[in-house]
Amino acid sequence: MLGLEGQDINQGNLGWSPIYVDSNLGVISIGFIPPHPDQAVIWRGPRKNGLIKQFLKDVHWGEIDYLVVDAPHGTSDESI
Repeated sequence: MLGLEGQDINQGNLGWSPIYVDSNLGVISIGFIPPHPDQAVIWRGPRKNGLIKQFLKDVHWGEIDYLVVDAPHGTSDESI
């Protein structure tokens, strides 16, 4: 949707760096993690909870006005 396929997450001194679509739109996605774009990611429970926490705590977002979280419907209660 945003044309970011094939991008890699970079690790910096302050944490993971989001991939920027524009100067004011940074994106982080589980889709950036698998080495092959068609590879399925099947994580449950603690592993999925850990990744959500990493996206919130370990990504250096800088100063932001909004944080939008897009999660597929029916993905359990991890986001609560």
